[in-house]
Amino acid sequence: MIAWSWRSRWAPCGGFGSTADEVDAVLGMRDEAERRGLLYVLAEGTPDDGGRLFWDATEACCNFFGPEVDDAGHLADVLRTVAEGYAVDPDGVVVAGHSNGGFMAYRMACEHADLVSAVVSLAGAMPASADACAPARPVSVLQVHGTADSTIRYEGGSNGPFPYPSARDSVGAWARLDGCDAEPATEPRALDVEESQPGAETSVTTYGGCDDGTSVTLWSVEGAEHVPDLAPGFAGAVLDEALGVG
Repeated sequence: MIAWSWRSRWAPCGGFGSTADEVDAVLGMRDEAERRGLLYVLAEGTPDDGGRLFWDATEACCNFFGPEVDDAGHLADVLRTVAEGYAVDPDGVVVAGHSNGGFMAYRMACEHADLVSAVVSLAGAMPASADACAPARPVSVLQVHGTADSTIRYEGGSNGPFPYPSARDSVGAWARLDGCDAEPATEPRALDVEESQPGAETSVTTYGGCDDGTSVTLWSVEGAEHVPDLAPGFAGAVLDEALGVG
């Protein structure tokens, strides 16, 4: 665990096969978390038979060899342990992940909403069936997904026989769970998320009217692949969105 101060917690989960340090490098959150005085917790997955780290998040991703693990329970214990040792704002706990870690962030919101106030999924997805998710309270959601992602497809797909929903369906499911307005709005603002794409290539779609002041938002990164070249302002923009700043 890496900790600097109190207030909120930011807990990233890695993609399939990635170490905690590798997802830390992809998301680029460390310096921004330190600047804001946030507790920053890096979680490590379980090695499979081939030594690749994974999170048992949904049928589609990514416990491909079937070892028995309780990753949701493990991460819940991590969050509780941190809260026992530091003064943590329970309304400022963000779980984020890339790919497999994004799937896992959704699972934490579904099963441990009492511990999580917001999740950020970069190139992840919800369970195929929304019935698999029954959060104890509303949770804010930010889905960030490249439209050219060929690994976890923006429009949805499957890993072997196991389907996963599209980016839009993932946020739509959470909008219903959070009691948001039925129809989203595409905001006039655009963001520069992908460094290699010229200009502000990312459109913002958000649901209004969500319960308990939560928010459900999709950033569609035009032309971005599975591992985007994230722009320098990404970390700050994500934390502002997840923590309801601005």
